[in-house]
Amino acid sequence: MKTLESILNPISVNEFLTNNWCKVPLFLSKNDTYVNNLITMDEIGDLLDSEILIYPFLRMVGGGAELNRDLYTASSISVMQTLDRGKILDLFNKGNTIVLQSPNLYFPKLDRLLEDISRELGMRVHTNIYITPANSKGFDPHVDPHEVFVLQVYGSKVWNLYDIPYESPTKSIMLTNADKERYKSGPTHAINLQANDILYVPCGVVHDAYTTDSPSIHITLGLHPLRKIDILEKFVKEAEQHPFFRKSFFPIQDEFNSNESFNDLIHESTKLLEDIVATCNKERNLNLEQERFSGVFRNTLAIDSVNTVDDINTFLQNHSKDSQYQQQVNDLMQAIESGKLSNANAATMGKIKFKLKDMVKQGSLQMEH
Repeated sequence: MKTLESILNPISVNEFLTNNWCKVPLFLSKNDTYVNNLITMDEIGDLLDSEILIYPFLRMVGGGAELNRDLYTASSISVMQTLDRGKILDLFNKGNTIVLQSPNLYFPKLDRLLEDISRELGMRVHTNIYITPANSKGFDPHVDPHEVFVLQVYGSKVWNLYDIPYESPTKSIMLTNADKERYKSGPTHAINLQANDILYVPCGVVHDAYTTDSPSIHITLGLHPLRKIDILEKFVKEAEQHPFFRKSFFPIQDEFNSNESFNDLIHESTKLLEDIVATCNKERNLNLEQERFSGVFRNTLAIDSVNTVDDINTFLQNHSKDSQYQQQVNDLMQAIESGKLSNANAATMGKIKFKLKDMVKQGSLQMEH
């Protein structure tokens, strides 16, 4: 587990998995340059200036929630969600955060990092980059339905952790109104992350983050271990394909409570569950790359390959259940086939350039025409 060892150093992987994993936050004040070696401001700036960066691979957050995409995309182009740099700059300078979603699509070092952690821990991993102006806040206190590593790239950011136990939340079971009332009393820990620092936030730990007099750039790694509920969801879907489980119980008679009927149900369920667990283990070990975005799709975004449309079709087949991005990729494919992609982006984005280094020096984004 060399990659995880590098992230956790000087804590051992064994110590982390025993004492912290899914339980206790961990703050690592790093005196090396591990994080800065993953990505540079120049690389992020080049991506912001690139014509291939479109929604939803750039999103914006502010006022405690994600902003409506119409506030920063070019509404005049229907075939795709092209970004409007002028709108983005204005929103950023008003205190909103830029989120680069799945930046591993563009940065090989981040892609290798995700691939290594996926292989070492046997789980899906995703990543985002957050660029936040000074004296600003993104999301309100919340919990994530996955494990989180925060890698501070530039500047500083204060992370509030709240002593509100919320065991293993899911996307559909999150904070209640009663929970939200409890965190109004304030955090139990406030951790000021500086460049190269790393913070581990377990699933279910309520948190929020804000900047003070310095802007901030940080990477988040979201780790998605297989859960028991995942196995049961697969069980229900698979059971629908078996006539035994589709069969109705006999009416009127209390057949369900008879030992024979109940034992048959337990027996068949156990067999199916064993098969599903075995399949999940194989998928976890052999097919992790298909559980997240692959380098193949990153190449399609360069839109300079003769086989681009074929590559996108391959991606869609591998991610047919990934509804979050399927429509976006369909739009991309239509744009490429119609020849509108590069022209549309150039017309909307080509006249304005981000100046990221000025942003981190002055606390606001500048632009040049």
